[in-house]
Amino acid sequence: MIVHSQHIVYTSNVPPHASFAVAVLIIGIVLAVIVIFIGVGVLTCWILYRCLKRVPPQFRQQEPGLAWLLLIPFFGVVWNFFVFLPLVRSYQSYFYSRGRTDLQDCGYNISLAYCICAAVSMIPYLGLLAWIPSLVLLIISLSKVHALSRQIEPFTEIPGAPQMYYWGQPSQQQPPPPPAAPPS
Repeated sequence: MIVHSQHIVYTSNVPPHASFAVAVLIIGIVLAVIVIFIGVGVLTCWILYRCLKRVPPQFRQQEPGLAWLLLIPFFGVVWNFFVFLPLVRSYQSYFYSRGRTDLQDCGYNISLAYCICAAVSMIPYLGLLAWIPSLVLLIISLSKVHALSRQIEPFTEIPGAPQMYYWGQPSQQQPPPPPAAPPS
């Protein structure tokens, strides 16, 4: 500190261009993190959209385009429950109609655990602990539903055909019950 006739002048050992460089670096890192989060969100929505699109319309419990609502901040955390769970129920309905009972819950429990962890991650302080399991469960859930979507036979959608399933509504056509176990 240097005192000049009643004025205090503070000096610093850091040149002004160095502090500007640090500020630019911090802003760059923050923008990179934001772009990564948006990229992960878009990739997640695209995978869910494609998985829902592969399910024949009569078995869908959610329209594919509604998966993109997950990109809305804060609303998307709640909307997880309305995308992931109907998706796996659509898979269950489809595979039960084909007589496949070897898939158990089609990833329902993993998807439910992800939705709960994502919701808990919004709670201050507790969210710091929940976001890592949430990310791991998201990866497991997406890989499970993607693997199941590859087992669905391709179909042709008929333009203008009535849709039997809408989000949140139970289906009019119930899947057949799983086959009974053979007598022992």
